[in-house]
Amino acid sequence: MEQLITIDQTETLYGTLTMPANASEKTSGVLIIGGSGPIDRDGNAPGIKLNIYNQLAAWLEKQGVAALRYDKRGTGSSDGDFRATGLEDLIEDAAAAVRLLKMNPAIDENKIFILGHSEGGAIAPRVAEKEKVQGMMVLASSPKPLFDILLEQGESVEREISEGRGIFYRALRTGKVNKRMIKKQHKVLKELLDEEASKKYKNVNVKWFQEHADYDPREAFHRTRIPVIAVNGGKDAQVKAEDVSAVAQHTGGPVEAYVVEEMNHILRHQPEEFSIIKTKRRYKKQQDANLSHELLDHLYPWLQKQIQ
Repeated sequence: MEQLITIDQTETLYGTLTMPANASEKTSGVLIIGGSGPIDRDGNAPGIKLNIYNQLAAWLEKQGVAALRYDKRGTGSSDGDFRATGLEDLIEDAAAAVRLLKMNPAIDENKIFILGHSEGGAIAPRVAEKEKVQGMMVLASSPKPLFDILLEQGESVEREISEGRGIFYRALRTGKVNKRMIKKQHKVLKELLDEEASKKYKNVNVKWFQEHADYDPREAFHRTRIPVIAVNGGKDAQVKAEDVSAVAQHTGGPVEAYVVEEMNHILRHQPEEFSIIKTKRRYKKQQDANLSHELLDHLYPWLQKQIQ
């Protein structure tokens, strides 16, 4: 049972509330917070369909749990300009979505949870500080600051080019693409923090970058006292698998942390070797694939324990 909803913020946001069919009493509710970029309620972006969050909502419905997902500002049906949406806007919008769940008469306001994917997991503890929830599911995420993650991704690309076999990688090394890329990345990240950055990078969300520069998720996780489950993938090309241990290390409350060895960043099974350069191509091939069964096997007992 899907219901179209609106979240009234500075901009009107539109989303979908998936309710369990034939529920005889109030149900638990989960807010799904998406990852970075112009991602809509289903986890899709311009040019690439990932279908992450609609699958998560369907799985939650099968567990007898309501799920709310929504289009970010300027994506899908929502109003606003995504390129002008800052980190604090994303946090405030998610907090408003939690309030909407609490006001629904069919949902138990004392059994509300957050499921954050990627950036959604990093901001989940901030949202939980604004609106009380009973627990958090943090998937394919990291408590490290954004700029640290971006630099690590750049280093991964450089290493893959340096060590890769075949004519493709040899051509990149011949053109010194790896060396020039790292140099340019450091230059751009430094310039994005300048107060004149918005004039130079007109098509970049400078506000989002600058607010991320002031945000250390580790501090927010440290203040967290509610139960948390964190799951990362061993084939994740965007977030290190071992960062799940950092979530456990910095979380102030009870926490469970797992690595699914053959799961990638979009929560799909990936037996192929790790490659950050081939990531987008692999994502496109997996848009209709089911979510990792091993991931769901970790989430199921944790969720059942929390909602009982």
